[in-house]
Amino acid sequence: MRNIIIILCIALICVSGTAIQITDSKQKQIEFSYDKLCKEELTEFSTSRNKNAKDISETWRGIALLPWLDKLGYSNWHTLRCVSSDAYEVKLHRTELDAMPAYIALVHETEFLAESDLRVVFPQTRDNLWLRGISKLYLEPFEGVAHPRQLFIWEDNQSGLAWENSLLTLEKLMHQAFRQNSGTVTFLDSKMHTISLEYPAQLGKASISTELNGTLSLYGITLIGYMQIEDIIYLQCGPYAYVKRAYLPSLQSIGTALLWDWATINRYEITGIERTSFSTSPKQDYRDTKWIELE
Repeated sequence: MRNIIIILCIALICVSGTAIQITDSKQKQIEFSYDKLCKEELTEFSTSRNKNAKDISETWRGIALLPWLDKLGYSNWHTLRCVSSDAYEVKLHRTELDAMPAYIALVHETEFLAESDLRVVFPQTRDNLWLRGISKLYLEPFEGVAHPRQLFIWEDNQSGLAWENSLLTLEKLMHQAFRQNSGTVTFLDSKMHTISLEYPAQLGKASISTELNGTLSLYGITLIGYMQIEDIIYLQCGPYAYVKRAYLPSLQSIGTALLWDWATINRYEITGIERTSFSTSPKQDYRDTKWIELE
């Protein structure tokens, strides 16, 4: 009976007109009418929240956001900016969406929402954060990061940092490794996925953990949902960066992922007291490398 009601609601409510506009990283736009959104595969999800000292549970049906964008062929983007009809915005990193579900809600209980009341819902967040009146989605590319002046070997420097039970707070990392009180910190994992976050706004409560095998992970990021970044191989803030020694042969790929222009960068390898021109072509032995200077 419930399915019959939903089908009837689709027939009665769905009308023409642009409900959501998507702008991709190349500024190409595609529009989806309310009618077209209604015909997408809808997934049921539930939310729970406390309102006026009462626990409220609600059932919804909507479009699973990330799988929908993937199905549409949108894969080369770094952040998603959701804009409502009254110009309120919520910005999410791709890595953040990988860690929590988000839905474009169309049905609340058994009733379809009005076109002006479409919303993006994050059911795993506290109080089920949502953005009501969603009208535009912007898929924004990674903007790149300027190359550092000095690139240090992580393993040669980590022991000098103030670790506590295999944890290093971002506050201590910023002061001791990057010598800064605030700034944008860029992380790169072993799959060459990048993310840039602000300290202290997003990283004020974050810590880096290290496993016995040397794997680095980032926890406690202050974003919309829970997120962790695992298998970090490169960290940078301003003119200073750290890379795992095993990934020195992959420096060309690291720079490419961070959108460096290698043609304009002079590279020097510091080994002991020697400073020699450094090639990004892999060599057999990096044991004597102290750090890399990029100019």
